[in-house]
Amino acid sequence: MRTSANLLITMLLGGLWHGAAMKFVMWGALHDGGLVLERPFSERLENTRGIFRVMAVLLTFHFVCLTWLFFHAEDMESVWLYLQSITPLKLGSFAQVTPFTLGLIAIGIGLHFVSRNMPERIAAFPVVQRAPDWALALAFGICVLMIDAAGPSGVAPFIYFQF
Repeated sequence: MRTSANLLITMLLGGLWHGAAMKFVMWGALHDGGLVLERPFSERLENTRGIFRVMAVLLTFHFVCLTWLFFHAEDMESVWLYLQSITPLKLGSFAQVTPFTLGLIAIGIGLHFVSRNMPERIAAFPVVQRAPDWALALAFGICVLMIDAAGPSGVAPFIYFQF
């Protein structure tokens, strides 16, 4: 209980640090709730594999995305309007939901399941070991360009200048 209370205080203060508005307090409170609920399961989830691991990652991803609504919305009324509009039947009405966006989300979720020693395993492939330096540099450059193409055009403003 003491840890939960400390988490609550910390996350609420973190919300207030971002701005003195109810939306930031809700953002902090929701994150606190997630942390408090996660604590009893964290050791079991760490060694979980298979469908339960996939479900845990998907739940966490969607929970965090949901809390960002509170952080980025103009006000609490906007949050509630947006939450009321989210239904599976209205998915096509969001301009942001494109096959490209869904593909990026799928890649992002899939990367959660990549082994930590994946770079060493890739480097051990004979084709990578035999490749000339210029080919590896070209492949790396193509990856950087793909990441850049996935982002927004222009320079994103520093988030704290928006408050």
